Amino acid sequence: MIDSVRLANFKAFKDVSVQFRALTLLSGLNGVGKSSVIQSLLLLRQSHQSGDLTYGRMTLNGPLVEIGTASDLLFVDANSDEICVGLTFQGAESAFIFSIVPDESSRDESVYQLTPHENNEVSATHLHGTPLLGTQGSFQYLCAERFGPRKSMPMSDNNVAVYDLGKHGEFTLHFLSRYGKSLLLDSDNARFAQGVPARLIDQVDHWLQEISPGAHLELQELRAADLMISGFAFDRPKDAQTRAFRATNVGFGLSYALPVLTALLAAQPGALLVIENPEAHMHPRGQTRLGQLCARAAADGCQVIVETHSDHVMDGARLEVRSGKLRPKDATFHYFERKKGIVRVVTPLLDHEGRLSEWPDGFFDEHRHNTAALIRPRSHHG
Repeated sequence: MIDSVRLANFKAFKDVSVQFRALTLLSGLNGVGKSSVIQSLLLLRQSHQSGDLTYGRMTLNGPLVEIGTASDLLFVDANSDEICVGLTFQGAESAFIFSIVPDESSRDESVYQLTPHENNEVSATHLHGTPLLGTQGSFQYLCAERFGPRKSMPMSDNNVAVYDLGKHGEFTLHFLSRYGKSLLLDSDNARFAQGVPARLIDQVDHWLQEISPGAHLELQELRAADLMISGFAFDRPKDAQTRAFRATNVGFGLSYALPVLTALLAAQPGALLVIENPEAHMHPRGQTRLGQLCARAAADGCQVIVETHSDHVMDGARLEVRSGKLRPKDATFHYFERKKGIVRVVTPLLDHEGRLSEWPDGFFDEHRHNTAALIRPRSHHG
């Protein structure tokens, strides 16, 4: 499990350390560095996947993230041209430092040589085999720009073989078609829905109904074209279920939620899940349920890192703490704010009742501000 990330001269950060727990929520206004924290992890993973990290190089542009050049990554008021990504993983520290001077041995101008510092080769070895750099279901990243309703979705035997849904969630349907009936959730799993068959496909279907009551997923393979087709049927009181409607005729919410639900339910203990804006296109009730499921995945031994703008997602996690399903020490909520050009991270403490020790200005307090404005007596101009 990742304990902390230190970023120096990295995008919005002069020098900051961010602590991680089993469940970590990153919140704050736009443009204050939440995504940058996630990008630092993605940089390390894609540099490992490309093979560059093994040879002491950092790949800035790849399948997970595209930074551009190191100049685009360098903190605007940096006093040096060195950028640091430091990681603490189960007590072992790994520091990766690279200069904005491109690696002359590489033809790719977005590949940068790591600066010799505290033995970067050993640092990479420390991380080898961890969920961040591992395979076979140990890591899943879902970006904010997930695939919405489509007439069809692609198939990829290579991706689903290693339990990869794709960063846009594009292989979710194929994954469910391949493993939905064979993957079983243990009944003592915090994510397990009682009274529902243990098969992954049935558990996903249950949580879909938490998002949209009465909704059911239907899948169809078109193997000759390497495509998947999905539809959604709906329960009708005292009547037969409706026929399946095309995903393009149902709206964005269910299609956007499906990869998130599948990733959270399929993840095995020890897996690392990084999810951006799980609440997108979701009703507040659905957002709360997603927050609860994130917390339950964390309680089952996964590490879940979520970037969110939703107080409902946070409240869902707080409800799970209050219910006793997740220990307060296993969750942390960070609020990123910029003051006088410097980004800082505020981390309220969480107690057993799910209460927070403080509410920094701007931390999910817009509802309170709006309510105060609405009940304030109107001024009359004669």
